[in-house]
Parts: sequence; C-alpha cells; structure tokens
Amino acid sequence: MTNSTHKENATKPEGLAKYRSLIMLATSFFGLVTLLSGVTYFASHKLANATKELEIASQQTVLVQQMSKNMLDLNLYLDEIISHQASDEHAHDAHGTAHTLPQGTISVDLLPQTAIYQLEELTQQTQTFTNVLNALKVGGTVKDASGRDVEIHAVTDPALQKTLAEIETIWTPFLGLLNNFSQDTKQGVVKKRTSDYLVDYSRLYNSSLQAQTIDFSSRQNDLIQFVANQLRIGQIAGIGVALLLFLAMVFGSLRRLVNADRELAIAQKQTDNIMNTVNEGLFLIDKDFVIADTYSKNLETILAQKHIAGLTLFELLKNMISHDDVEASKLFIEQLYNSWVVSDLIEDLNPLKQVKLAFLDEDGNPVVKYLSFNFLRVHDNNNEEVDEIFVSVVDVTKSVLLEHSLEKEKEQHDRQIEMIGHILNVDAQTLNTFIVNTYERVEEMNEILKSDGQMHNKAQSLFRKMHSLKGEASAINMASFVSLAEQGEDKLTIIRKQSTVSGQDFLGLTVILDNILDLNQFVESLIKRLRAVAQTQENAVINTAKTTDWEHYFSEYGKQIADRQGKQVKINFTGFDDMPLSDKATKFCQDVGIQLLKNAIVHGIEAPNDRLAMNKSEVGNITLMLSSIGNKLRFSILDDGAGINLDKIRDKAIQMNLLDAEEAQNAPEEQLYALMFSSGLSTASSVNEDAGRGVGMDIVRDWVDGMNGNINIESTLGLRTKIVVDFDAQ
Repeated sequence: MTNSTHKENATKPEGLAKYRSLIMLATSFFGLVTLLSGVTYFASHKLANATKELEIASQQTVLVQQMSKNMLDLNLYLDEIISHQASDEHAHDAHGTAHTLPQGTISVDLLPQTAIYQLEELTQQTQTFTNVLNALKVGGTVKDASGRDVEIHAVTDPALQKTLAEIETIWTPFLGLLNNFSQDTKQGVVKKRTSDYLVDYSRLYNSSLQAQTIDFSSRQNDLIQFVANQLRIGQIAGIGVALLLFLAMVFGSLRRLVNADRELAIAQKQTDNIMNTVNEGLFLIDKDFVIADTYSKNLETILAQKHIAGLTLFELLKNMISHDDVEASKLFIEQLYNSWVVSDLIEDLNPLKQVKLAFLDEDGNPVVKYLSFNFLRVHDNNNEEVDEIFVSVVDVTKSVLLEHSLEKEKEQHDRQIEMIGHILNVDAQTLNTFIVNTYERVEEMNEILKSDGQMHNKAQSLFRKMHSLKGEASAINMASFVSLAEQGEDKLTIIRKQSTVSGQDFLGLTVILDNILDLNQFVESLIKRLRAVAQTQENAVINTAKTTDWEHYFSEYGKQIADRQGKQVKINFTGFDDMPLSDKATKFCQDVGIQLLKNAIVHGIEAPNDRLAMNKSEVGNITLMLSSIGNKLRFSILDDGAGINLDKIRDKAIQMNLLDAEEAQNAPEEQLYALMFSSGLSTASSVNEDAGRGVGMDIVRDWVDGMNGNINIESTLGLRTKIVVDFDAQ
C-alpha cells in the first residue's frame, strides 16, 4: 500500500503539468473578467457621480434665470408700491402728516405675499448658487433639486477651471448686491436703489453668466462622454480578449478531450485484453457489496454464472456457501472498509480464503469446486478512505484435490504402519475373524446404501452397522479402524438430524467405507506376506484351533476401555473353555460380549476413589459366564458397580418423549430396563469412543432378537448389575 501511495504522489505534478496551459488560460480569463467587472463598476460609479455633478452644474443656469426673474418681479412690485406711496404722501402733506421711512425705502410688510415668497426664493437660490460654485471649485456636499445630498469633487480640468473663474468674476459683484438686498430684507425693509442695482446688473451680466454656466455644463458633459467612450472602448477590447481566451480554453479543452478519449480507448482496449485473458476472476465491490460492471471474463466460468454485474457478492454465493459463511464474509468485508483496521492483520480471518462451492452445471450434474477469494482495498486519491474492495477469485480445485489425495495417502500410510504393530500382537484366529467380519459389514452397508427405502431409516441401519464394526475393532485395539468408524458415525449423526435427507448426503460415507475396505485389504495382504516370510508361523496360524481365546480377547478389550475411562477392572470367566460353539454363536458372543462389557465398565464400574469412598475395592470385578440351558445357551455378565440408576433412565425417557412425566414416575423396573435398549437413549454425560451415542444396547437387542433370544436384567443401586442373555445354540 505504501508503494502505491508513493507512485500516486509521484504522478500528481505530471498530471498538473499536462493542464498547465489550460489552467493559465482559465486563470487569465477569469482574471480579465474580474478586472473588467471591477473597472466597469468603478467607472460606472464615477460616471454616476459625474452625471449628478453635471445635473447640479446644469441647475446653475436655471438658477440664474430664476434669480433674474425674481429680481425683476420684486422690482416691479417696488415700483408699484412706491407709486402708491407718492399719491398717499400728497394727501398726507395736505393734512400735515409726518413721513416714517426714508425716500425709496419701503417696509417688507407692504409687499404682497407672492413677492415675499419670491424674496425667500431669491435668498435660497443665491445660497444654492454660491454653495454649488464653491463645491465645484474646492469640493464639497450640496443638495440637489429633490433635497438629496450630492458629493461634488473639485474640478481639475483647466478649461473648466477657467470657465469657473469667469463665472466667479461675474458672480462676486452680483453676490455682493444680493447680500446687501438680503441684509435689508432681514431688517424688514426693501430699498428701491438696491433693487435697481440688482436689476441693472442682472440685465448687464445675466446673459454672460448664463452663457458661462451653459459652457461649463457643456464642457463637463463632453468630459463625461469622453470617459464613457473610453470605458466603452476598454470594455469592448476586454470582452474581445476574454472571448479569445474563452475560445482558446474551449478548443484547448476539446483537444485535450479528444486526446483523452483516444488514450482512454487504448487503455480500455488494453484493460479488456487483460480482463479477457487472465485466469483469475477479478471484480470490484462497493460498500453495499454490489459487483461493478467491469469484471474479468473468466469470473463467469469460475462461478458458473452469467450477468454478474449489479448483483451483490452474497446474492452470488448464497446458494453455494452456508449461511454462517455468508454472515462471516459480510463482517469481514465491513471491517475492510474501516480505515483504522490493518488489512494484513485480518487477512487470516478471511472466511473465503479457501471455500468449497457445490452447485449444478448446465446439464444438472453436481459440481464441487474449491475457490480462493482474496480482498484488497482501493483507496481514494488522498489515500484516506476506502472507496472499493478489489476481489480476485482463483480456482484452486486441482491443487486442493491433489493436497487431499496426498493427505489421504499419508493417512493410509500412517494407518498401515500402525497396523503392522497391532497385527503382530493380535491372535491370528481373532484377526482372521475380524477381517472376514469387516468385509461382511462393509458389504452389508453398501447393500443398505443401494437399497430403496426411507432415508432416515437407512441412516439408522447404517449407524448400527458402523457402531458394531467400531466395537469389534476397539476390542482388538485396531485404532485406525476405530477412527474411520467414528468418522462414519459422525456423518451419520448429522444425516439423522437433518429434516430432509437425499442420496447425495451419503457420498461422504461411501468415501469412509472405501477407506475401511482399503485398510482391511491391506491388513489381509500384510498377513499373507507375513505367512510367506514365516512358513512355520503360518502353519501354526492355520492349524490353530477354532476355539476362541475368550479370556485374552475380552481381558485385553476390557483393559483398554478401563484405561481410557480411568478405571481398574478384573474380568473373570466361567464356562467358556468347556463350551463348544458354532461360528454363528461364537460371533454372537463376541459382538454381545463387547457391547455388554463396554457398558459395564463405562456405566457400572466406578472410579477408584469413588469405590473406596463406598468401602469397595479400587478394582471393579466383572464376571462373564457362558452356560447351557436346555437347547439354549446363556451368556451372562455380572459387575459389582454402581447399579442401574432408574431415575436417569426416567429423565432421559422424558427428554426423548418416550414417556411423559407421570408415566415415567409410575413405570415399573421391567419397563425402564426395556427402555435401556431404545435407540438413541444413553445416560452418558459425554460422547467418546466407548459411550454416549445411544446405539450399543439398541444393537444388542437386535442381535438377541436375531438369535431368538431374550434379555433379563437384575440390578441393585450402588451394588451390582447382572444381565442374562438366553439364545439359540445353532
């Protein structure tokens, strides 16, 4: 992951350099647009202010006209008032009335209301004209016609400054007269002489003042138009340059896109060549476990499915692997998306590292494959988050089968080596009998597999046969046979627990039967080799009496069981040496004796410490007896162990729904003893080689029935148990 990160970082500058020209064009374009926008905004703001200044300057001409009119109107009002006063003075002189104001001076109160308004307007107009003139000269704030404040900048254009000086030259004397006139009105009088001076001055200079103000406004308007034209030219030039930059960007981008498309097409072709050639199944999954659209061609062959894109990984595998494996795989992949989890540390937790898939091919035939899934993280450009998971699938069926074959050969070799030591220590007649019986049991189980019938019943019958084989093998310490038989029992136990069973479920058992048969053939061939090497020993074996060495047979078996159970036993024999038996009766006594002896040691005889606590000898005593009763034989086994715990049998019968609680409580001893021979009933606390599967006594019952026999049980809790089997001698 570190190497890929360095590689990614190393390629970043090269990637940026490829687009340097486009980046520069884009930067220039957006810089120019920003500059144009800024200049336009600034110039527009400046032009707006200049336009307002022009409006203010243009108002000066109007003010000159308005002031001239107001002065003329006021002067006419004064002429009219003075004329009336002259007529009134003659009348007052005739009556001897005194004059109150100098000649040519009248009171403001004598003016009509219209004249007073004009007088106020004249004062306001004078102030406005003066303020605007000063603002144009040195800068300042004035009010426009609507009363809003307008910021005026001092004129800097020489021509405007010259015009402004000429206006000021005319205005200064005019302003002096206006101020004198205004000063008189503030004292409540109006002087006709001052008014005449104003009117005369206005007549003389009004045209010049208007001309100057008009010239000022016109000149100022020309400057504004010049600036506006310059701005317009600049904008057009800027827009033209921006357009060129934009076109350069567009054509540059198109050229890049065309080249990129060409490179992408080449890369896609190369990718397709790789994905169509590799033997592995390659694909990507996202955080929702959805398979990406692109995957290697061989993936469909490996998984035997079409149209994989868009499916989730677990929709793909749900019918091929167990539910537990699906859930474990989900949890594993979710952990891969946690960036803080180190992928190398959880790689060993991959539940799909080697998985067995079973499915049907196009012809409906069952197919088994072994696949190996490997998961790798795909990080984002910053190497921080996990974007996707890259999955590679390899068909490892050949290597796994080869490995299994080698393991099987090794197991066979180990079993064969182990057999050599056991064969040399087993009685020849007993070994020959075991070989023959094993062939018979394997053949019987194969016949059961071939036969028609209810699958669960078939599994039950096979289980009994396999358990019998295990018991006989255990009796002569043939551990390899015991191990194979236990494997068979385990598979049959699983089958018996299934709700539905098909013939395919027994495939694993056929492999075990083949292994048992191979091992039995090896033992048989090994005996033949030993006979060829030691002819004398072979003759001894052939001439050995058919009478079984019962004491050695059962004593060795009992010692093995006692050692495994951590107990001590002494086995006594009565009647076996003096009782001639047919081959059928001999086999029956061996099979039943093995099961009952094992049952007595496992369930009856107590551990040494427990026996001492009960004032018993550390060593348990078991007596095997064989006698003749009329035309029947009697096989008996007596132990001084713990006896049969009927309460345990009651509890087990209730658990197995053989009896309800009330029936179990009221059941007589004979009924409870009979339940001991029910299939699946065992009072052992755990399953091991010697007990716990609940089939030993079940098989004994079948064997006894097959010999037209019966079973009687006597037991005293804590003291003893005796089982007596009567059967036909033939």
